[in-house]
This record gives sequence, C-alpha cells and structure tokens, in this order.
Amino acid sequence: MQWGHQHIVFERALEHLKPAHVLVPHCRRRLADEGDDMLQLLYQLKASVPREQKIHLHYFSGSTLAVEKWCQAYPNAQFGYTTMGLGQAAKEALQTLEPGRLLLETDLPYFKPPPQSLELLDTLGPSQQRSGGLETNLGRTSYS
Repeated sequence: MQWGHQHIVFERALEHLKPAHVLVPHCRRRLADEGDDMLQLLYQLKASVPREQKIHLHYFSGSTLAVEKWCQAYPNAQFGYTTMGLGQAAKEALQTLEPGRLLLETDLPYFKPPPQSLELLDTLGPSQQRSGGLETNLGRTSYS
C-alpha cells in the first residue's frame, strides 16, 4: 500500500476517535529517516486530534526532537518501546522521558523470556531502572 493511501485511510479512521478512546498508532520508520516518521505522524494528528487525547505511541522509533514535539503537543502521550529495532536516536530520545511516560511493550513475538528480558531495562540505562516507573503493555494500556 502506498504511503499516500495510508494517510487517507488513517484520516478516515480518526473520524471515529472519541475522547474516551486511547489512540494507538503504530508508525514504522524507514531506516534512512529515523525520527522523521514520528514528526510526520504528529503533524497529521495535530490537524484533527484534540490536545487532551490519550495516545500510546506503539513501538516508538523517533528522535529527541520528536519526543519534545510530542510532549508539547500531547501531554497525555505515552511512548511504547522494545529493544527490537530500537535505533540509537530512539534510545537517546526515550532516555529523556520521565518514567511515567514509558510503556515497556512485551507483545512483540521476538521478546525473550526471563532472565534475558531484563536486558531490556539496560537499554534505557540505570536512571530508568531505579525509578520503578516503567509500565508493561500486555496487549492493553491503562491510563489513570
């Protein structure tokens, strides 16, 4: 499917979005454009999605700039991650977030069982590990 067509389909799906819903876009990057895809998604959503909307950015792959822009535009946005395909820019970007905005995603079929899965916490560094603020996405996201 062409990117242009996907944008049209996405816009049509957004027409059904309600304030009580959690929007969970899954935006995959092209290898050459690390972070640009997340900014493009943000600019598309800003035209039609309210600032207060709860958003779970599934499989976040953006840059520090993308994190800053998302946090400014959507204060209820949370950022899902896994080590699969996590580029250096995304890793650095996720390290800038407060722990309450991080969602550790375990729905990926390649997620290793314990104890290897604990290596995932090392991805974001010791400050995130000590915080105890990481949440796990087991196919659902809960917001307060």
